[in-house]
Amino acid sequence: MQSLILAAALFIAPSHADGWTPGKQLARAVATASAVDSGIDQSDLLPAGPTDVSHGADLFKARCVACHGEAGNGGGPAAVVLTPRPADFTDSARWVATSLGTKFWIIQNGVKGTAMAPTGLSDDDTRAVLLYIQQTFAKQ
Repeated sequence: MQSLILAAALFIAPSHADGWTPGKQLARAVATASAVDSGIDQSDLLPAGPTDVSHGADLFKARCVACHGEAGNGGGPAAVVLTPRPADFTDSARWVATSLGTKFWIIQNGVKGTAMAPTGLSDDDTRAVLLYIQQTFAKQ
């Protein structure tokens, strides 16, 4: 529960005129994903082997760099016009505060009210991207 609260707090952004905030929307998404976590064997989320990391790198470069940037810091070319800003995978506190199941769910389903749309990636491709992000940017 503490990781859920911390994860939600890390995503809070200024509210819009109608009272909607990206933080509220993401908090709902994280809560939903956390509920899903209980049914996911987290040990199976990340594949092993260099092929998966390489495949994840290819997918990240093709599908994620525009927003998250080549350095994974949320500074891609499209990020300047996005509110809230894309996730910074180099932020270790934010990375640790979010479970693998939640990250997996967000990659596949996106976050309503943000630029993070559902990716349409298969489970294997989602695992490969998650492994690439974890091994390349997330310093735990």
